[in-house]
Amino acid sequence: MAASSRAASLRQLGIGLVLPAVVVALWQTVATLGWVNPQVLPSPLAVAEKWIAYLLPLQPYDGQGSWLSWAFSGELIQDAMGSMFRVLLGFAIGEWRPRQRSRRCRIVLSKLGEESEFLVLVDRKVIGRSDPFPTADEDAARSAHDVLIARLRAGGMEPEPWYEPRLVSA
Repeated sequence: MAASSRAASLRQLGIGLVLPAVVVALWQTVATLGWVNPQVLPSPLAVAEKWIAYLLPLQPYDGQGSWLSWAFSGELIQDAMGSMFRVLLGFAIGEWRPRQRSRRCRIVLSKLGEESEFLVLVDRKVIGRSDPFPTADEDAARSAHDVLIARLRAGGMEPEPWYEPRLVSA
């Protein structure tokens, strides 16, 4: 059983490697035949050569100073570290939000004959409502209430605890 699963996973890996290899081979062929401008789409070999040139340090190691600092003196590594700093700074700025005081709201039950709905009140003004549900259906009422609570909290509102709904006549 383990041998067949290993063979299947190797087969999947092989299939997953074929498409990228075909794309790179096609790219190299198109670039070698000169069908595209090398300024627009250089060949994969030219890209690899340039990448290695950027990766290597600009000057040979002369024995002075730390080998590690020399190894990290390449243009690509310095540019990558600068880019990583900017990415992390962008994430930090994007995730930072000033604390907002949550707005308190009250949920009340409104009965309209055979149908009922929950109303959301802020400063005695209706700012939202649930979908209507049959007045006698307790499960539908609980479901509508839970959906309304989730929607309010997702919007930054903090509903007061609901134990006994207040009746609002229409």
